[in-house]
Amino acid sequence: MGAARPRVTIVIPAYRNTGLRACLDGIAALDRSVPFETIVVLNDATDEVCAIAGEYSGEVQLADIPVNLGVSGAFNHGFALGTGEYLLQLQDDSVPEAAMITALVARAEAVPDAGAVGALTLNHDDEVLDPGMVVWRSGLTCAGLIDGSRRPDDYVESRAVDYHGSVGMLIRRTAWESVGGLDNDFYPAYYGDVDLCFRLREHGWRVLVEPRAHVRHIGGTSTALGFRQFLTLNLRERFITRHEAALRPHGEADSSPAAVDVEVARSCVPALVLG
Repeated sequence: MGAARPRVTIVIPAYRNTGLRACLDGIAALDRSVPFETIVVLNDATDEVCAIAGEYSGEVQLADIPVNLGVSGAFNHGFALGTGEYLLQLQDDSVPEAAMITALVARAEAVPDAGAVGALTLNHDDEVLDPGMVVWRSGLTCAGLIDGSRRPDDYVESRAVDYHGSVGMLIRRTAWESVGGLDNDFYPAYYGDVDLCFRLREHGWRVLVEPRAHVRHIGGTSTALGFRQFLTLNLRERFITRHEAALRPHGEADSSPAAVDVEVARSCVPALVLG
């Protein structure tokens, strides 16, 4: 009897981070009650990263791209190769916990208008990094922490958020297709995930966080600080221009717990659905 058809397509863009090995080891340990496939997009990857990926070639599909497509382009390319009804974004410096996919899919199936469901993202010290994110009117973002807490045990209920980052976000394929996937113009990185979630919400989908699903984001970057700041500034301006109307009800940037709570409550209100 053949293997079950995958319900989830996992895509990992790989560039120059050797943390890819830990990520793939984490995937190998995932609960397989929900069948999945894994595609590693070698995005103009270094020889070392290619060699690491090659060690797992019998377990994952490798897509070797000789040019850097950027984060959005790599995800778009990988998802186009997959067949799952759900699409899962992981980064090469993230490690999923065993029950992550099971919990994400269960939440998506319980909420038919959930276009995307993100995992609770933790750091190596088990502190909450991404419990779902808030976007201020200026386009700046911050973590939607509950009363400022970074304790995972304080996050017990699924809730709607403005966006979730591209580490551990499960996307319904029909939702993905309804907005045309990620925008390759957010190149090479930054704000592509924010833009995607805003477009999902504008098309009537909700973006949720499922705190029973955990993924660790070890951290590490392939971009020098000065260039990263330059990219963030310019791509934030692109994002603001596109979503100016949707950002009007958002508050001014204020990372205090009280202000964040107000914004999280606001994000639970359905966004204006485009005709």
